[in-house]
Amino acid sequence: SKLMAGLRGATFPNLAQYRRDFSWLISCPSLLIGREAKGTSEPWDHLKLDFKPAEDFLESKAAYRVGYYAEALINVWLESLVSPDEIKRSIQIQEGSKTVGELDFLYRIGSVFHHLEVALKFYLYCPEENHTGSHLVGPNSADTFERKRDRFFQHQLPLGRERFSEVTCSEIMMKGMIFYPPEIEDMIVSPEGLNPDHRRGRWVHESEVGWIETVPGICGASLLEKPFWLSGIPYSKSPATAVQAVQEHFEKRRHPLLLSLKDENGSEIERVFVVADEWPAKS
Repeated sequence: SKLMAGLRGATFPNLAQYRRDFSWLISCPSLLIGREAKGTSEPWDHLKLDFKPAEDFLESKAAYRVGYYAEALINVWLESLVSPDEIKRSIQIQEGSKTVGELDFLYRIGSVFHHLEVALKFYLYCPEENHTGSHLVGPNSADTFERKRDRFFQHQLPLGRERFSEVTCSEIMMKGMIFYPPEIEDMIVSPEGLNPDHRRGRWVHESEVGWIETVPGICGASLLEKPFWLSGIPYSKSPATAVQAVQEHFEKRRHPLLLSLKDENGSEIERVFVVADEWPAKS
């Protein structure tokens, strides 16, 4: 609808968008304890950043995939700031005609071979017991924090060492946010490996979307369209317009929406997921 299109603003990225998203991603705390990217202190010399990997990605068929966009920005980080002697990306592992896995990055600095797995994840804290067996559930409830964590340690990293014996350093870069219900400040029991200093947001069910108008200091709201779920966009409309647009969306569709709430200066004061009332039920 015109209302939704107005909330999204311009959809064509520019250099400023790439820089904001890059800074957001690299400076974002890891979701896993002890898994911080090296060389992530600001400020970066933006003149040294070559965003061609991001530009190439946005011309691909998967341009709406937030996780793949994050991988493209990590590629920018590796090529522009880490400057390895050799780098390979998206390495498919075959057994006969079957693909058994894919590694995100293999790169070499001198005699040290690195295997790097990358993920950008957004999990919603669900205090109630649910079909996933987890309290950190993705907007797509098939995805949970524990499932992704175990996939890294039990499959991806062992696969890298098994197939590439020269790997001497296995690394994970798991960035993202944990979203909490408005009335909850922290989880009762954290899953093993979760970094307590994670970046935070809020989530509400569609029937509770009016809550966003009660956020202190809110003056505007933007609907974040994939793949630009990182730093957000500067464009915004009134909170009331956002509420109306969200309600119209859920009358026709059930997939979640991500909103950025702004203060009078246009700075983000809250990031909010709105999910269908049936979430996290199986779709």
